[in-house]
Amino acid sequence: ILLAEQGELDHAAQLLQQDLRQSREGDILLAESLLRGNQLEQAEQIATRLLQTAGTDPAVIRLAADIYRAVGRADDAAAVIARLDQAAADHATKAILRAQFHSKAGDTPTAIQILRGAATQAPHSPQLWRTLATHLLLQQQHAEAIDAIEQGLRHLPDDPSLKAILSRRSLIADAVEHAMLPLAIALMNNPDDSAAAIHTALTYRLPGGHRHRLCLDCGASKSLLRFGRWVFVSTLLTYLGSQMDRLLMGWYVPPGILGIYSIAIGLTALPREVAVRVSGAVLFPLLARSAERDMRHVSATLLGSRRMILSLGLAASLVVVVASPCFFQRLYDARYHDAGWMAQLSAVSCWFAMLQMSADRLLLAVGNSRALAMSNACRLVWGAIGCITGFQIAGTGGFLLGIAVGALAGHCWVQWELARMGVLIIAQDLRYTLSLALLSAAALMGPAAWTALFGPLKQSVAVLGIPIALIVPTCLWAGARIKREVFG
Repeated sequence: ILLAEQGELDHAAQLLQQDLRQSREGDILLAESLLRGNQLEQAEQIATRLLQTAGTDPAVIRLAADIYRAVGRADDAAAVIARLDQAAADHATKAILRAQFHSKAGDTPTAIQILRGAATQAPHSPQLWRTLATHLLLQQQHAEAIDAIEQGLRHLPDDPSLKAILSRRSLIADAVEHAMLPLAIALMNNPDDSAAAIHTALTYRLPGGHRHRLCLDCGASKSLLRFGRWVFVSTLLTYLGSQMDRLLMGWYVPPGILGIYSIAIGLTALPREVAVRVSGAVLFPLLARSAERDMRHVSATLLGSRRMILSLGLAASLVVVVASPCFFQRLYDARYHDAGWMAQLSAVSCWFAMLQMSADRLLLAVGNSRALAMSNACRLVWGAIGCITGFQIAGTGGFLLGIAVGALAGHCWVQWELARMGVLIIAQDLRYTLSLALLSAAALMGPAAWTALFGPLKQSVAVLGIPIALIVPTCLWAGARIKREVFG
């Protein structure tokens, strides 16, 4: 049903054809999907089979009549509708199905006649009165439609749907008068739904003395183009900055080293991608709404949100720094073991990138897309300089640290722009960065210090115990921080 509502009728039909139970409901849905998709031959075959097995089911009768009429078998469709006399349904349901059949065939007066007769015999069906009123509206008989609803209320004084329709009689009348029949029918058929959209459409069409026309607001268009231009530049620079390392590394190292680096960066980038998703899907809308309401609270909103993102990023980065050598040594052969230390060095640039991504959404939220573009430009320029200089000094390791220089330069620009707005994040950045540096140093150098103090007998315990003793509490702390920020 969901696929059909989205217009993917072929996929809906394929899904229903996979239903091995061959249930009546599944066949009805399949035939309806085929009918909507104009696959009339297959729909006709299913309808014929359903009539043979369940020829008195009202749903089957309605469906078969629609399909037969669609393929041009009008007499057969009328014969199928005649089966309603033997159907196990109440009088009102049979009358509604007959009326809908004639209405679809273009014979609305006959449909109205059937519904009027049924309303006399079965006056306690609210659906019958609503259907009668809808068909009267189709004939532009607004007064008669409202009269039908009033008659229904005399028989069903407590029915909420009929009361809701009657309370909107003026809106229905205005919709009919201004040639907005679909809106009038929507009000008639969905009396319990919210009418906000319908009210909006009516207020757009109904005011007298004023005609709405398309126009161009030059000031707004210039502002939009100015904002969009810098967003485009920022996006372009972001892409170039993210691919710069691979472009430059291909000039300096053999393809084999470049492949190992690609594997290493795939592991290191996981925490950064999480930060990107959270910043784009959660943080940006939150900051935009906060900026619209009161700029005085934006700083607190940003710092509170960053506590959650950076806590998660700190724990994930610590795991990458500590566990990446063991990860590649256990899962890859000796040719790929260098990916371990590459991942450790790449984690530095990824951390600075997380700091920037968790803060620069505020620039975009307040419309300062130019500052965001300049930040990405700094990252690109300083990253290229750092990579080239670093490779000349320390080889591949210096190249990877050069990427971190570019990421740090881009984030420093963001810090400066936010400071101009009165939003200070430097202290928060320093706290989390120093925490990550100290924990990483303790986890990496702790086993060597332990061995120097207690000898090689305890080395195996130190190699595993110290990193685990640091990683587990950090992850628990990050989880508790996220829980506190999210659930209060």
